[in-house]
Amino acid sequence: MTDPPAVEPLAYSIRQCAAALSVSERQIYILSERDGLPTVKIGGRRLVRVADLKNWLAAQPAAVKGTRP
Repeated sequence: MTDPPAVEPLAYSIRQCAAALSVSERQIYILSERDGLPTVKIGGRRLVRVADLKNWLAAQPAAVKGTRP
């Protein structure tokens, strides 16, 4: 018997999003509040849609070596 195919998530929890970006959960909240990272609230959970995360990340300016924001 074969295993069913893995289902790709449509959205990440704040914890999953933080892990995907290698930042803290608090940083995800900050990015949402200050830098426009889109989130949705479903029930009592705040989620980041995978497509929104990819689009938001692609729209961020690249860091230039030797400079700090």
